Amino acid sequence: MFLQGTAKSTAGKWRAAPLPQWDPSKPASGNYGGSTDAVLKSSENPIAAAMLARFVNTDDKAALTLANEQFLFPPSTKTLKNPAFADAAASFYGGQKVNKEFTDIASTVQEGFQFLPFNDYAASSYDKTMGKAIGDRGDLNAALSAWQDDLVQYAKGQGFTVAS
Repeated sequence: MFLQGTAKSTAGKWRAAPLPQWDPSKPASGNYGGSTDAVLKSSENPIAAAMLARFVNTDDKAALTLANEQFLFPPSTKTLKNPAFADAAASFYGGQKVNKEFTDIASTVQEGFQFLPFNDYAASSYDKTMGKAIGDRGDLNAALSAWQDDLVQYAKGQGFTVAS
């Protein structure tokens, strides 16, 4: 719950909701983010580190603790469906059971979902166009057009074919 740490003063004013859909009878979403537990080659205790990573992701109590206290998205559907996770009311979100909302949305991530092959560029371009307009309370339609134009130009410059 990134917002809780960065927007503490807005507690209670937020709600979670699924995104609008092209076809409401076939809800689809994507996933932006994720976590990895990795053991570096330089680790002094690689076996212990790997065992810890496995434990925190597969032990029911450990996975639930990470989800509820560290706000990491659960690593398994078992944790997602656990009432201690799914039914928790979040005061930051005005008491909404956001974990239930997030769990429902997670079930609509389509197999084969992929990011743009230049997603990092798209994110930085967003910050310079849309993000700036949002921060400046500027014209979002103009910023969206600028973002699209920048992405099309970049994609073509990288050799991608862009459909119009």
